Formats: sequence, structure tokens, C-alpha cells
Amino acid sequence: MRQALPLLFRFAKDERGVFAVLFGVMAIVLVALGGAVVDYITLEQTRARAQAALDSAILALQPEILRSSFDRDQIHAQAEALLIERIGDPRITASIDDVRISPDDGLLYFGAQFEMPTMFVSLVGVPTLSARVASEAVRKKLELEVVMVLDNSGSMGNYNRMSSLIDAAKCATYIMTYDAVVDAPGNSNTCIPAPGARRVENVRVALVPFTMFVNVGPNN
Repeated sequence: MRQALPLLFRFAKDERGVFAVLFGVMAIVLVALGGAVVDYITLEQTRARAQAALDSAILALQPEILRSSFDRDQIHAQAEALLIERIGDPRITASIDDVRISPDDGLLYFGAQFEMPTMFVSLVGVPTLSARVASEAVRKKLELEVVMVLDNSGSMGNYNRMSSLIDAAKCATYIMTYDAVVDAPGNSNTCIPAPGARRVENVRVALVPFTMFVNVGPNN
């Protein structure tokens, strides 16, 4: 017993290896802090997809509220289905929890929230991150005059940007000039008039090039 006591005192005073112990304790916090950047970027990317999906839904569904027989629940369900589809990640839960409709003012408002699991900050007790997005469209009359300014500068030739711009411009035009649209076959990023869709009267769409000149072709 007398021989063990000095050994215990020496053990209590020995500070060798303390750094390894402290690093082991702090490693989880350091990994979580470094990984928080990854989780935050993922959150912002998801927010951008959700916002684009909600904007698409509100532009497509807003004309429905101008009909005397519109169904609020159906509009809600269609918008939520589009939101979930465009987010495209089964791990992420999303829902539209705020719907405001005013046919007299031509107003349609969607408020949505989504929740995503975290990869790194879950190590420090934060298993999920959530955010909200909102979109509103006001279109009191179906008679519209819209001008789209499209970038046709040289940089649009890279990364298939011009094709994406054309698809977006066509879809926006169809949304304004037809009473119903559907996703284009094989390309859910653009749309076409729905089968049997009716033309909306008194809608005018103009195009303005971003650069000074535009080549419309020798036959035009």
C-alpha cells in the first residue's frame, strides 16, 4: 500500500498526453463547426430550389382563382405536389402551410416550409435545419402586356444557358397565354399548353434583346 501511494501521486501530477485527451474531446466540436458550412450550403441550395418551385406553382395556378368554380383545396394540393417534386429529395419534407386567395384582387399567396436532415451539425445535437419560402402573384385582369428582356450576349453560349433561357421564356409565355399548362415531355424545367387548353385573350408578349442587335434570321 505504501508503495502504491507514490505511484498514485505521480500519476495525478503527470501531464503527458493531455493534448491527445483534449483533442479527442474537441474533435467532435471541430468537425461539427467545419461541417456546418456544408450543411448551410445544402440548406441554401434547397431553399433556392423550393423558391423556384413555389414561384412556378403560383404563376401556373394564379389564373385558376379567377374562375368562379375554383377549388381552394385542389390549388393547395397541386402547389404542394409541385413543390415536393421540384425539390427532388425524399429526405426533405416540405409543405405549404399558408394559402391566401383573394379573387377580387386577383391575389394568390403561398407560404411554405421545409426541413432537411443535417450531415455534420447533428454531431452537436442539431439533427435538422428548416427554412421558409413564400411567393405571391397578383393578376387582377387577364389582359396583360408583358415585356421580357432576354440576355443574348456571348456568355449565354456557355453551359447550355441559351437553351435554358429559351425554355424558360417559352414556358412563361405559355403560362400567360393559355389557361392551363403541363410539363414538357422529357423536360420538367419547361412547359407546354395542356391538352385542350384555351387561349387567353388580349395577352401581348414582347421580347427585348440584352445586346444592341439580334439576328432573327434571313427569312424574317
